[in-house]
Amino acid sequence: MIILAFKKYLVSKKTKEIKENNKWKMKNRLILEIVGIVSIFFIFMLWASLARFIEWMEFDLLNVSIWDAASLISDDNTSTGSTKNNENEIKEEKINVLLVWRWWWNHDAPNLTDTMILWSLNLKDKTISMLSIPRDLYVEFPEKWWRWKINQIYSAFLWKGEDYAMDKLKEKITDITWEKIDYYANVDFKWFTDIIDILWWVEITVPKTFIDRQYPLGNWYTTFMLKKWTWTLDWEVALKYIRSRHSTSDFDRSLRQQQVLAAIKKQLKELGYFKDIWKIKDLFLSLNKNVKTDIEITTMLKIWKFMKQNEVSMVPSFNLNNSCMYWENNSCLKWWFLYVPQQELFDNMSVLLVEWSNKYNLNNYEVLNKYAYNIFNNPKAFLENYEINIFNASKVWWIAWSLAGKLRRYWFNVPMNNALWNVKDTEYEKSRIYYNWISEDSVTIKVLEEFLGIESKKMDAPVYSENEGVKIEIVLWDDYKEVLDK
Repeated sequence: MIILAFKKYLVSKKTKEIKENNKWKMKNRLILEIVGIVSIFFIFMLWASLARFIEWMEFDLLNVSIWDAASLISDDNTSTGSTKNNENEIKEEKINVLLVWRWWWNHDAPNLTDTMILWSLNLKDKTISMLSIPRDLYVEFPEKWWRWKINQIYSAFLWKGEDYAMDKLKEKITDITWEKIDYYANVDFKWFTDIIDILWWVEITVPKTFIDRQYPLGNWYTTFMLKKWTWTLDWEVALKYIRSRHSTSDFDRSLRQQQVLAAIKKQLKELGYFKDIWKIKDLFLSLNKNVKTDIEITTMLKIWKFMKQNEVSMVPSFNLNNSCMYWENNSCLKWWFLYVPQQELFDNMSVLLVEWSNKYNLNNYEVLNKYAYNIFNNPKAFLENYEINIFNASKVWWIAWSLAGKLRRYWFNVPMNNALWNVKDTEYEKSRIYYNWISEDSVTIKVLEEFLGIESKKMDAPVYSENEGVKIEIVLWDDYKEVLDK
């Protein structure tokens, strides 16, 4: 009995020691696990901090310090950045940038500037205007040693360097538009895919259904279609939307490209990219990979800050086209400043010429100069979009009809129906612009006075028109002379 009891005592003691030992092991294991987790978390945080630091260093590689960038986009006027607040503001009233798109990848002619858009930020009016230049416009090259399509200027001068080639293209587009171009951005179309991928999607309203049955897909063609609707497009579909060539004309394609740019700007604002310095950095790193530009990063950030602090309106997109077969066709579409000459005179090549120019006189850009001047210097006129009626009190029966066609192509809102009238009135015996329920500071009135050389007069109600919504009436007497064209 004594021996049995002693054995039980030894077993129980051993069991207790094992339990205590296991308990100690469990406790130490728990401590080790906690220490391990904390160590892993610490290493992760250290790695994340190092990655963050490296990203900041990448941002510095774009020639701007983090403190300068923070002060440039910060709403806090007490920012401790090294850049002074008065240096953060843009001193210019207008910034013009030539946007050029090329296919750097997967294209047999990567140096042709098939897409050219003059982008303008009007800081005074807080507007953005865009004008597309058609690639088939036949021009005299800078330095006057060659004549060919405008989309080959960059390629022709590229052997002298990127900046030189872009300066020559800027020089020619300045001749066409009268606009001094401050900067350029030579963009790979892959940038569209990258930035839309960053933004997740863009919203596009397709005004009418279009089908491209010859959309290129490697060595084959496929059918691409978008119905009339408001769509949210990912980068793949958006790229097809701006690249499609066979659904509509090149003129329409350039407008679709402008439309996507406007959608990107809207998405940037809605997702807070104008407020978050980290998001801005991501965009700039994407730009750095896919864009060649002479815009300094500090200037980009100043533009970013201006757009963040102000409600910037997008002026309707503008283009040039050859929609008319006859010079005085009153039903011509807006922007018809071009025509297609006989191909036999241009080695059977399809080209476009500016109105009043020919193969031997290519530099007559007067109508385009007037057109571009209003787009970039009076953008609010296009936002006002007031309806205009024209009344003929002169002895020339067709004069109102002719003026209506010319105003329409400059984008003025002269309806196609019930907008032209004949009247008999000798109250003033000179032409006059009447306007009602419009501010005396209206940009549209100012532009019409300059265009037509006619004085304006404010009225309490329409003088002649019975149409609802008519804000402006132009009355033509025998003193009127056509001044929009030669």
